[in-house]
Amino acid sequence: MQAYRAGEAETSFSTIPQQLAKNMFFTTEKSAARKALELVPAYLTSAVVPDRRIVEL
Repeated sequence: MQAYRAGEAETSFSTIPQQLAKNMFFTTEKSAARKALELVPAYLTSAVVPDRRIVEL
């Protein structure tokens, strides 16, 4: 939100399953390591949970 208000370009480009994984399992710290760690739970979530339920969560 801060970048948006400052007129800066968006750089995160997380998918909805990645955002869900971040919110459920990780801190809000911005780092490449956290982004990489999100991939496994995001992939598993996408494979097991229907898209409609992911959006609800």
